[in-house]
Formats: sequence, structure tokens, C-alpha cells
Amino acid sequence: MMSESESLPATVLRRWGEQLADVGSRLSAGQMLINMGETALPILAGILDGTACNRFGVPYRRFGPVIESVLHIAGALGAVALPLAPAIREEVKAGRAAAIRALTAQGVLELETVEVLREVIRTPRGGQDFDWVIEASHALARYGFAKELDRKHPG
Repeated sequence: MMSESESLPATVLRRWGEQLADVGSRLSAGQMLINMGETALPILAGILDGTACNRFGVPYRRFGPVIESVLHIAGALGAVALPLAPAIREEVKAGRAAAIRALTAQGVLELETVEVLREVIRTPRGGQDFDWVIEASHALARYGFAKELDRKHPG
């Protein structure tokens, strides 16, 4: 099955990736994508899934500021970004607290998202864990899964 991002020309994805990678244009590019609403989803998907690459073939998703920007944009889009939830969940698994905030902003927690957030609380991992666990706890509590927060951390 072809993803939405694969239907966009590589030059379009590269243009947006470059704008998000450039500190001078990142904010304005992000605002433009937010203003585009649903039509921005294939661009965001292309960055999240690694389809969008720079001129050297390196996926923009490998650049921290770009992926963080995409997650903040997805959060600002709220429920519009629900089709991106599977890719955003992968960013939660990679330890990005911004991904948890993006999922929380969608207005609903899918069962798969609840499972990923439960795992965050059960098995914290290293340096960024405090923010990561707090964000996951907040998301679960906000959507009525407070009983998940009563579980003791293993260890």
C-alpha cells in the first residue's frame, strides 16, 4: 500500500524538510503547515516515515530539530493529525516526550496509544525519563486511565 507521502514529489518533501531543518525558517514553515491543516498530513507523514530526504539521501527524520518540529506541528493540528498516530507512537517508543504531547492533543487515545503509554510508565529508560513518564502519566490521567498510574514501578 502506497503511503500518502509517496504520492508527493520528492522535491516537495525536500523543500519542507529543508525549511524545518533551517533555524531561520523553522517557525514560519511550522506555522504554514499548521495553517494547511489536513493538507499538511502527507508532508508530515513523509518526514515521519523517512520518505523525505535531503539532497544526500539522508532522511529528515534523523535530524532532531526536524522531527521535534513535526511532532509539535502534529500536536497543534490536534484531531486532524489522528492518521499520523501510528508513526507518532513510534516516536514515543524512541523516547520523545513531544510525541506524547502530540498524541494527547488528538482528543482521543486509541487502544494502541494507551498500551504504548503504559509501557512508558512501566519501563522508564535513562536521562529523559522524568519528562517522558510525566507526559505519559498526564495523558493517561487526562483520558480517564488514572488507574494505570496506581501501579508500582517495577524495581
